[in-house]
Amino acid sequence: MQSDEVNSPRIPQAIISAIAQIPGAPRPGHPSYQAYVQAFQANLMSQRQSSINSRNNLISKDRIKQLLRRIDPEQRLDGDVEDVLLDLTGEFIKSVTKTASMLCKHRQGEALEAHDAQMIVEKNYNIRVPGFGVEEVQERKKKQKNEVHVQKVAVVREAARKAGVVKRSSRLRARQIKQ
Repeated sequence: MQSDEVNSPRIPQAIISAIAQIPGAPRPGHPSYQAYVQAFQANLMSQRQSSINSRNNLISKDRIKQLLRRIDPEQRLDGDVEDVLLDLTGEFIKSVTKTASMLCKHRQGEALEAHDAQMIVEKNYNIRVPGFGVEEVQERKKKQKNEVHVQKVAVVREAARKAGVVKRSSRLRARQIKQ
């Protein structure tokens, strides 16, 4: 017969089962059972939190220290600075991944590809990553004004001015004085 502590809604059945398989653990009804369950739950939550933290940190503090040593072996980072750098790198990677995923979805791709991330990093952060993909991300160039078009627009403006539709602007007068 099980005690009321075992059937308590505060203790999930999975935890009760896990504790039951631990050799030497107190059994339900024992005076130390409730304290053991609470310690077990706290330990489980701590392990989950540390697992989550290790998954969220895509770069470790040790890796940041290695990078710093490669740049300047004499420099040292404060612990708070390391934490800020970890947060920044995590946010940067999340942002690039999210935006690159949206780009992949827009182009109706089935998988996120390197050129998706490359394009986002180049366009949003102005960071060029060499060696990824053969295609270079093309920069948008401003179209050069065609002289024929400029002359046609000048003729239309002059006709509109003579008809009284548009008054001459100071900019137009300045341009005509120069010519």
